[in-house]
Amino acid sequence: MGCKEVIQILSDSQAALRALQKRSNTHPIVAKTHDTIYTAAQVDLNFIFSWVKGHAGDAGNEIADETAKGAATQHKTPDYAKFPMSFVKRTMREKTWRTWQTRYESAEQGARTKELLPKLTDICALWKATKVSFQLTQALTGHGYHKEYLHRFKIAADPFCPCDNTTTQTLTHLLRECPRFEYNRLRHQMLCSNLRISPYCVTELSNKQSAIESFVTFINYIIDKLKGFNKL
Repeated sequence: MGCKEVIQILSDSQAALRALQKRSNTHPIVAKTHDTIYTAAQVDLNFIFSWVKGHAGDAGNEIADETAKGAATQHKTPDYAKFPMSFVKRTMREKTWRTWQTRYESAEQGARTKELLPKLTDICALWKATKVSFQLTQALTGHGYHKEYLHRFKIAADPFCPCDNTTTQTLTHLLRECPRFEYNRLRHQMLCSNLRISPYCVTELSNKQSAIESFVTFINYIIDKLKGFNKL
């Protein structure tokens, strides 16, 4: 293995040297310098950065000062400030998404929806996989014909499911437990078992077209039959 060649770079800017010491610094010039140092190290070339006092007669430092002054008086945009419009669009899109996600998570409403779809990207994935429908909206929001919800608004005399008249009729009960919908439930669960995904995890279901179609079909059947089942 050969000896590494060393290049020493002198600077009178303590701020610049401190910036270079931070690997996490994202300034374009600093990031480019880090990349250059890394690439050079692969070919046995090392850099040493040292501080020197400014305006002390050092020839190299004086030349650097003159070059910097010349660049400062040029009436043109610095080359490092140029970046593609795609970078601007991506940065703005990411910032907007972060803002929306924070608002979504901090909203007081929509607890059930956020439980099923914790991220806005989960919602987008779901709507790419299937269409918005009246029945699916009820399942995702918890606002629907199930007796727990109707009893809250005094539309139903009690919150209990007719399957045993003792279990509160929540959407979770209808989806996972109620014997009235056992046949359709088993059919959906068998499909998901073959696909090795959870039958009630909406984010997983959205990634498999046949699975989300099965889930939506199951939801539609429950909601369409619910009024008659509850005799409302």
